Amino acid sequence: MKVAKVERKENTSLFLKYTQNRHDLLRRLETTNRPFKFPGMTKHGPIETTANMNKNVFADKYPEINEHYLFHGTSDATVRAIAYGDLDTLLAGDGMYGRGIYAAECPTKSDHYTGTAMSNLKMIVVRMLLGEMYVTNVAYPFQRPPCKQCIPGNIDTCNNSAHKQDMFDSVMAALDGKHREFITYEQNRCSSYPEYIITYKRE
Repeated sequence: MKVAKVERKENTSLFLKYTQNRHDLLRRLETTNRPFKFPGMTKHGPIETTANMNKNVFADKYPEINEHYLFHGTSDATVRAIAYGDLDTLLAGDGMYGRGIYAAECPTKSDHYTGTAMSNLKMIVVRMLLGEMYVTNVAYPFQRPPCKQCIPGNIDTCNNSAHKQDMFDSVMAALDGKHREFITYEQNRCSSYPEYIITYKRE
């Protein structure tokens, strides 16, 4: 892969929704007085994009609530709509873990979803609020992240209103030791903000 161009995009209304959700996670963190654990740190290591990024360029993020930059691959036909509108589940496909927003720490994983051409391909760098992650190595069509009190029995069918504040925020999938995927399920929240468009070619 060879990068031809990187464009930074700004969507004020979408970013305001994103920062409100970030504020809610920070407030929850303050209430619990403990950082959200990053699961699988020992087994899988830290998220590569965060570990390898230029700290000066990406200074405005909060790893204590698992805010990370990740890659989102999509077709050229939809990349502009995603960059200028909501990166919501209407633009996401039905993946192995349900209908959500999929991202990866490895660009070669996201490259699988950008089409069959060899040049002028697009990939989005997405700022994501992963919060408390549910980790799985089993494919399952989630409708939302599972309830902490109901797993493993009822993975995503909890309807108990008393559990409303006890849901995971995202899913981290590590199927068969392959590249990890990170999935958010928006449900009227904004957990993903598309910030950069990368134009590249395959070599």
